[in-house]
Amino acid sequence: MDIRFRRQDNTQHLVQFDIYDVNVALDDGSATPSKTIELSMQELHAAATAGIKRGRHNIWAESEIARRWMIAAAIIPFAAIGMLLGLTKVRGGRYERMILALGCFFAYYVFYRCCEAAAETRTINAYLATSLPNIVFSAGAIFLFYLNSMDLETPGAAMTSRFRAAIDSKFHQLQ
Repeated sequence: MDIRFRRQDNTQHLVQFDIYDVNVALDDGSATPSKTIELSMQELHAAATAGIKRGRHNIWAESEIARRWMIAAAIIPFAAIGMLLGLTKVRGGRYERMILALGCFFAYYVFYRCCEAAAETRTINAYLATSLPNIVFSAGAIFLFYLNSMDLETPGAAMTSRFRAAIDSKFHQLQ
């Protein structure tokens, strides 16, 4: 290897090689993904069943399978919430609805990540943990549909009055 230095000015150095070889070690051609997100569904199912056969659950593979299914199913509560935001009369107009929609998305995301962390620590089953935000938000949307179907001027007033009545009855029972 011949290395020559030429100084063109005080700040630049030029290095030239006659031969520049780079050795790259190649395997048998089957590159394996390093992350569970890069695995196909077949590989994830194989990893999950292999873990169960050994008496251990592969929580990462189960969480990834459940995440892929439940993210696809997340359209259901968001579509219902979107219809509700379109049906509800709001004083402020579109901007309040947009802020409310962003707030719903943020709350869903935080709740989803908390449930996902609970699944990774094996506190909750992975399939239940990833479907829990969809269940809760769908139930909330159904409840809001019910309130909206009663043709109240302000659906929140009915919910608040019921909540206040329940608190008052509990308070009077304690006295």
